[in-house]
Amino acid sequence: MHMGCVPDWEPATNLNQALRIATDAGMVLVGTPGNNGDVTTGKPYDCRVNWPCGRPEVLCVGATELDVNNNGVVDSTETSQVADFSGHGARRIRIDGSYAPALAVDMVASGEVLNYHVPNGPYLWDAIDSWYYYPTGEGPFPGGLEGTSFAAPQVSGQVALLQQGFYDAGLQPGPRELIVNMLLMGDGMSDARTIYAPWWNSGVGHSRIRAPQSMVGGPWGWGYRSLILYEGQTVTWTVNDSGPEAAPVREWKWAVTWFDPLAADASDIVIQAIDTCANNAVLAQDLSASPRKRIILRDWAVTGKCVVMKVTALHTSSSGIRLYSADLYHSGSDLPGQ
Repeated sequence: MHMGCVPDWEPATNLNQALRIATDAGMVLVGTPGNNGDVTTGKPYDCRVNWPCGRPEVLCVGATELDVNNNGVVDSTETSQVADFSGHGARRIRIDGSYAPALAVDMVASGEVLNYHVPNGPYLWDAIDSWYYYPTGEGPFPGGLEGTSFAAPQVSGQVALLQQGFYDAGLQPGPRELIVNMLLMGDGMSDARTIYAPWWNSGVGHSRIRAPQSMVGGPWGWGYRSLILYEGQTVTWTVNDSGPEAAPVREWKWAVTWFDPLAADASDIVIQAIDTCANNAVLAQDLSASPRKRIILRDWAVTGKCVVMKVTALHTSSSGIRLYSADLYHSGSDLPGQ
């Protein structure tokens, strides 16, 4: 869903309350930033992202596009670039009286259904119901269709699969627990294994949605927790155990989020991954104003390290803020072609 421009994010008070009510009732809300990503007004906060994206109750999904050459041939089946039309940018929040930009897009998924040919393969239409789409040069969409509305349902489906996986394990996660775990379901928008976090930017958000079975290879593990943080408080906990991570571990992901009711009184929380076997050396950190935090460590950046998660609340309301955290390590791969 996306419902148009709300530049300062707060005047739709009743609508924002409806989002909170829906979340409290057990619904995971998935939205899109719209298709105005190539529209620039020159203002620091403009309408390139539509409401309710940027609201903490909503998973905001942007779009990627296929790499198509001048002959209309898809060079790769990977959707490795953010689409020009995909909405992106920041929403304005206020932390302790000062304004700051916060990431509005959480993740991206394929936003194109195009009538282009894959070398040595079928046309991309072949698996699509013919009653909705038309063959080459026919109907109202001769070149195909595109938009963030094609991306969001893929994330909605992944949420359903994730929820079922928790149910199968005897767990009953709520919407907020599902959202923080969904932030782990991305590939970092890079194929380089030697680069590490924080893996996001104003256009991409928290990377492409990608959660194949090959990602989970033994040894692997998952952790989740929820706690209330107060201003000035720092908490730490270990990944798996207090010892070094085993050599087969190829990747560790950590996501943190919280749900401030008002952007005009936002919390300021920073996260760090530290190595307690190396005098608490900082391996990676996210110091941004965004309430969606994510860190990824890969290969040499995680193996042999005694990884500890560290969270510091620089500012919260007097009643504190509930934090949601999830992390995953594995020995498989979630990178394209591996």
